[in-house]
Amino acid sequence: MHHENNVQAPAEAGETMHHAASDAAATAPFLAFTGTGKSLFFLYIINGLLTILTLGIYSFWGTTKIRRYFWSHTKVQGEPLEYTGTGGQLFVGFLIGIVLLGLLALIALATDMLFGPPAGTLTGILIALLFAPYAIFRSMRFRLAHTRLHGIPFGLEGSPVRFAGRTLLRSFIALVTLGLMIPWAYAKVTADILGNIRYGDKMFTFTGKPMALVKAAILPMLLVIVPMAAYVGFLVMLASGSLAGYSSSELRTLILIIASALGLLTFISSLLWQCRFIRWAATGMHFGEAGLTCSITPLRLFVALLKFMLITLFTLGIGLPWAIVGLQRFFMQLYEPTGDIVFADVHRGPEQHEATGDGIAQAFDFDMGF
Repeated sequence: MHHENNVQAPAEAGETMHHAASDAAATAPFLAFTGTGKSLFFLYIINGLLTILTLGIYSFWGTTKIRRYFWSHTKVQGEPLEYTGTGGQLFVGFLIGIVLLGLLALIALATDMLFGPPAGTLTGILIALLFAPYAIFRSMRFRLAHTRLHGIPFGLEGSPVRFAGRTLLRSFIALVTLGLMIPWAYAKVTADILGNIRYGDKMFTFTGKPMALVKAAILPMLLVIVPMAAYVGFLVMLASGSLAGYSSSELRTLILIIASALGLLTFISSLLWQCRFIRWAATGMHFGEAGLTCSITPLRLFVALLKFMLITLFTLGIGLPWAIVGLQRFFMQLYEPTGDIVFADVHRGPEQHEATGDGIAQAFDFDMGF
């Protein structure tokens, strides 16, 4: 009898710990950032000094330390993320990217010498349009493959070559429609990424409709297109002499007023577009039965960006780490799940051994932050 009690005690203790962890996850916010401006400030200082002393070589290891800092202080229902990438992987990828950049430049140069400057320029543009999405896809796959939650890695399925081809085609469609189909193209490219993210052995699904984003973009586009057309019309009238009756000072005043109004409307349009896109992308994401919502609004985004700018400017850049932490916390609190995310049902899936994709993207200056 005494022996049975000794056997059951550890099981009961384990069950108690499991319930405690479950309760903690239930009460913890969905997303939270626990980093501080002070710790980030000293990390930036150390990385900066070592980068200078090593003539820039340490920057790859510094980037890795920054990522590990942000990942480890980002918590999903109380559980921190883990970043497993290394500085050596970024450095090797960067060297490979430099070699590729040289080879692509030689191809464009050879085309220029054989067929003339127009052909060489066109070749260079096509190479850039194809390689940019290819490198970005591999960079995102690298970061996801080296991100873990509960010890289980994420991943990005799909082919970077096919992704690049589809992106080029969609860019062409946006071009021939004079930019009117840019939101549609942006929606399709976003769906190609978000709909192929994997966590362990389970795939995310993305249900965002491209035409829904097109409709959401109508007002932001009109806020820019209409005053831009008016401004161009004003410049045409000015060049044709139709405004000869106005003095030069009056014309300068009119130009300043119209240009200022256009700049303000462009800024408002940008805020409106970003918020609508973020909400569209968030509500389209699903993991199992769980969905996602985002409460961002143009006013809240404006206030957050204004705080970021003021802190950075009035401290002459010294307060940048505190501004970054504040912005990180702002975005984290915007997202909430709709439904329960059951991590217990997720098991380890096939790991993606992406070792150089992020470094290649950095060599081509396609870095996306962190």
